[in-house]
This record gives sequence, C-alpha cells and structure tokens, in this order.
Amino acid sequence: MLQIAATAAALLYLGYWRLTLQQRRTLSWEALHARLIPGWQASVPDEPAAGPGEGAAEPVHRSAKLLNLYRNARTMQEIADYALRNFEIPMPAIGHAPDRSLAEELHRDATCLRFRVLIELAQYALGRPAKAFA
Repeated sequence: MLQIAATAAALLYLGYWRLTLQQRRTLSWEALHARLIPGWQASVPDEPAAGPGEGAAEPVHRSAKLLNLYRNARTMQEIADYALRNFEIPMPAIGHAPDRSLAEELHRDATCLRFRVLIELAQYALGRPAKAFA
C-alpha cells in the first residue's frame, strides 16, 4: 500500500512539474520582464556590524535579499531560455535577434548565481558564518 501511495505521489509531482514547465515556456518576453523583482541588486553586501537595536533584523534582511536574488536569477534563466528558443526572431525590447553566446552566458551566470545563493542560505540556516558574497 505504501508503494502505491509513493508511486502516486511521485506521478502527481511529475505531472505538476511538467505543467509548470509548459506554462513557463509559454510566457511572453514582456511577462518575463515583469516577473523580475524591482529594486534588486546583483550582489548582496557583507553584513555590517550590528549597531544598537539592529541585532536580529539584519540577518533576516540579508536572507530576504538572497531569496530575491535567487528568484531573479531563475527569471534571468527563463529570459535566456526564451532568447535561445526564439533565436531567429527579432525581440521587441532590443529590436533584433539576440546574440546566442550572450544568452548562453546569461543562463550560465544565472545558474551559478542560484547555486551560490543556495550555498549562502544553507550556511545561514546551519548557523555558520557566511563568507563575503561576491
């Protein structure tokens, strides 16, 4: 009975994953740009020394910045995928077809960024001092 439940749960998850992947692939260029979180930065500054009354709020603020960075990196991956899928079609935002190597580099950089953010968040969750995020 447990095997049937585990198999059913795995099949449901795979179906859900495929549906969300298909929905992400059908997003337009404008919809992808709208998904970027406004006001984000590509780097997170080192944690400053806590001043009076700032002790607990600063690490939470840093982890929120890292989470926003992770989400925007995913959107950047999807923008690069969109550019690669529509390589021959001029895009309205830039007026010409994208450079394939630039799109591949954006995808690679966004993947590295997501991986680095996951490492930083894991170190934060384990209570280890995080190194400077470059």
